[in-house]
Amino acid sequence: MIVKSMPRKSMSFGALYNYINKGANNELNQKSKIFHNVFSRRDEVVNEFTTNASRLKKIKGANYLYHEIISITPSKDIPLYEQIEKLRNIVKQYIQLRCNNCLVYGEVHTENLEKNNLHYHLMISANEVDSTKRLSLKKRKFNNIKKDLEMYVVHNYPELKQGEIINNKSTDKAKKSDKEFQRDKRSNTKSQKE
Repeated sequence: MIVKSMPRKSMSFGALYNYINKGANNELNQKSKIFHNVFSRRDEVVNEFTTNASRLKKIKGANYLYHEIISITPSKDIPLYEQIEKLRNIVKQYIQLRCNNCLVYGEVHTENLEKNNLHYHLMISANEVDSTKRLSLKKRKFNNIKKDLEMYVVHNYPELKQGEIINNKSTDKAKKSDKEFQRDKRSNTKSQKE
């Protein structure tokens, strides 16, 4: 499972909304959409996000929204519609952990199944509903949310066989730097450190 966050410094809600919908699978359209704290449908979604963002103080270089992607490796043993429903539940859990009081709109994309990629695109407001302050997550807290989500997936959806990627990263101080790795690859020898 992969979680990727891309902050945006402008109120480009319309462009992101169009991108999310352009790549959506029309057959799954209504069943796979996510509306969290969003009460409008279709074209009014952009207006709702814009209205909420207009409450924020204008600060140069500050975030107005987040484009986030939650991706799993699809399984050949489980029907696609079941995998999408499980991924939708995973995304809902992520929203609870990451931004429960923010506006969130999301849609599943299935165009990269041949590349082993089933994913949701999310548009998340930078502020909670009706708030004048930006919701700021420190890197450490965001990493903990990703780790908690991964554990949730491993324990609740073992049939998806996602494995541990985030929680399995080594924090060992003896880990090789890229420079050391490249030297070892060229010379095919061990360093003094090893």
